[in-house]
This record gives sequence, structure tokens and C-alpha cells, in this order.
Amino acid sequence: MLILALLLTTVVACSPKEVEDVQTGPIENDEKNVGDETTGGIEETITVQVESDWLDYYNDAAARVNEVYPDAKIEFIEVASFDHLDVLDATDVTNDDVADVFAIPADRIYGLSQNEALGALDAKTMADNLGGFADYDAGLGGNFNIDGEYLAFPMNIETLINFANTANAEANGVDLSESIEFTELNYEDMLVPVFDAWFGVSFVNAANIELLGIDDSGNLYSDMTRDFADLEPEKQAILTALYNYWKAHKEAGTALFDEDAAWGGYMDAAFSTGGKNAIRLEGPWSTGNLSDLAGEGEDLAILSINQVTVDGNPLAHWKGGWGGLAVNSRIEENEDKMLLAEK
Repeated sequence: MLILALLLTTVVACSPKEVEDVQTGPIENDEKNVGDETTGGIEETITVQVESDWLDYYNDAAARVNEVYPDAKIEFIEVASFDHLDVLDATDVTNDDVADVFAIPADRIYGLSQNEALGALDAKTMADNLGGFADYDAGLGGNFNIDGEYLAFPMNIETLINFANTANAEANGVDLSESIEFTELNYEDMLVPVFDAWFGVSFVNAANIELLGIDDSGNLYSDMTRDFADLEPEKQAILTALYNYWKAHKEAGTALFDEDAAWGGYMDAAFSTGGKNAIRLEGPWSTGNLSDLAGEGEDLAILSINQVTVDGNPLAHWKGGWGGLAVNSRIEENEDKMLLAEK
């Protein structure tokens, strides 16, 4: 599942513009990751629908795939997602202007399924490899399951990963090889701008803290309006950890909770090789910048979001998303093309 795994962590139509390549884990030449191939062995060509603003990212992702399959070709069809779907609607899946891998909004899944335009994906394995999906079927991923087949994989602006500076981790005694307990880290070992809901929600989701829900009677409710003493222990643990995190930075006088000074200043300096920061929770759009900071990529490692726990509860993604990445049904009978598309 290489090309999809490298692409699914971003939104084609509505995400930050500066996006670089992201690898959600090591690409290993074993049976699980690359079938029965070693390196090379596939000489097929697949096409991928690409937004112009994201071209650099897709070029890097394709290069990553070619590290494993040097004889394979990945060609881009540079067109906006909705324009691409217009072409598909006006013709059919055999049209060369319709890509083998393309983005779809969630509300198109049923119509495209009825038109037999989408190929089935091994989405559960992809979710396991990425991490961060506590209950894959309960979220957007489950909505892509049509008659027992997963016809797209969630991609959205909310997907987060843990970037690690291996040199800083070693210098500061942070073991990146196993589960990492947030409450046992020094306050600068992991930097997360939790004041920004984009990132802070990963902590909220770790304990299923409900910011705003609706009960069976149609009444709105929130865990944040309950007395702290009445919260479940795991929810108390998250809030306590966040308070202690804020307190430590406040007492140390860092700029983490200063939204003007944290971005591009304090956090970048701390993550640079030789700094005090070992782990930084970010989105894939930050890969290029963080790679430069981490010894031009020599000291950069990518960890799944759920490798970090808070009181034993793994950090977790947002629960929604814009849409998904899908595979054109015309390549389903071509095992090599499907391998490239899914890998």
C-alpha cells in the first residue's frame, strides 16, 4: 500500500499549501509490505490525480515508491479533484484522462460504487500500518465500506504524525523504539502546541473527551461542563497532564504557549539537531521543514501518532475528514498495478 500510504495523509482540495513528502513508517522489503517482491520486479505504470499546488509533495512521494520499485512508473494527471470527477462522470473508468489513483469527497462514494468506478482496498491493513485509528469502522473509514468492500481510504487535513529527531532523542534519553508515555517525558522532550485545537484534539481523543455531543434525547452535552471530580479517571488524567505540561513551560519561560513566538521560532530551534526537543507532533505538510532542521534529514524519524500515550491511552486522530483516496476499478485485474496503487 505504498502510493496510497504516502498520499492519504493529506487533503487534495483543502489543506495547507506547503506540503512535502511524508513516510508513515519504514518501507521494508518483506512479504507484508511488498508482497513477494524484493526491490524492483514491477515495470507497470500507474497514473495519479494531482492538485497543482501539491505537485512537489507528490513528486517526493513517487520518488519514495521508486526506491522500492525502481522500474515502475508513476505519472501525474495534474487536475483539480472535482474537475477530475467531472471527466469521470462524463466518460467512464477506461478514459486515459481518468487516473488510477484519485481523490473523492465522501459524499460521492455511493454513486461511484453504483457505477463500478472504484476498486476495493485492504483498508484495515492500511489503517493498522498508519496507526491512530482506535475504531476504524466507527469513523470515516467505515463509511467507505460498501457491501463489505472498502472503496476508499480516509484522507484529511486532520491526520497527524510524530516527527522525531533521533540525535536529540539519544542525547536526551528518549527511547523511540517503544511506546512513549507523555507524562514521563521532560517538558521539552515532546513539543505540541496544544493551545491549537488542530493538535490539542489528539489528547482529547485519547480519552474520548466529548467537547460537544448530542444524547439520544437530542440534548447537547459536553464533558467540559462537568465537575472535574465527576469525570472518568482517564479523562481526569488527560486534563491533569495538559495542566502540568502548561505549568512546566510557564515556569520555564518557554514560548510554546505564545502562538506568535512558538511557530517557526521556539519549536524549530528546539527541534533542530543539538536542541532539547526529541518529538514534535505535526502534520505531513511540515516534513520538508522538519527534515531540514533534523540534520538535513539524517536525524529524522517518523512515528505513528499512537506510539505516544498519555496515562497509557494512545494519542488519536480527529474523527472526521474531507474524503478519501480511491483506486480506479479498471486496474483491479492487474496485480502489479494494484500492488503499486495500494502500496
